[in-house]
Amino acid sequence: MTGPSLPRIDHLVFTAGSLAAGRDWMSDRLARPPCGGGQHPQMGTHNALWRIGDHYLEVIAIDPDAPPPGRPRWFALDELDTDAPVRLATWVAEVPDPVNGPEAQALGHWPVLDLHRGDLNWRLTVPDDGQMRASGAAPYLISWPEDAARPGLSLPDQGLALDRLELDGPPPFCECLHASGLDRLVALSEAPRPKLTARLSEGRTGAVFIFES
Repeated sequence: MTGPSLPRIDHLVFTAGSLAAGRDWMSDRLARPPCGGGQHPQMGTHNALWRIGDHYLEVIAIDPDAPPPGRPRWFALDELDTDAPVRLATWVAEVPDPVNGPEAQALGHWPVLDLHRGDLNWRLTVPDDGQMRASGAAPYLISWPEDAARPGLSLPDQGLALDRLELDGPPPFCECLHASGLDRLVALSEAPRPKLTARLSEGRTGAVFIFES
């Protein structure tokens, strides 16, 4: 089995104060329930997944039944109250080498963790402090084994597509993303503050879903 061409957008990350509320909100917004999800024992979190074309989106929250991970949780989840609303927090790019590849060199060498859930395993950049960079506009970097059942390619087709991911940011951020080569995956614009905007669509009805950070 040959993996997809890289780099590519792997998935979008939506954070929530609780998974139950976040799952219900996204299910209502997209008019369909999630088609996957599970726990992350290494981070004390859990998620729900929706497939969007060859990508996916996750709603992720702290798992109240999981033991504390002994480190800051990813995506700044430790800062959220349990009633925090769902929001588009950041995005994840799949690259061949998240440690020494050109993307890592341009974005800064974040620590890389070896993670797993069930039969899935992957490597992901996760800052030690759990914080997102550039208010989430800077992508996390992920690598999957070549024969991995990537969620964006293996989850059931839900009739959704990711049409466009827009990133706004100040000139230094834009220059950094351009140097990484990941700017070609998104619509990049200079702006005073970082911002993400994702445009999804439903092919059967033509419905459009727009999410902003």
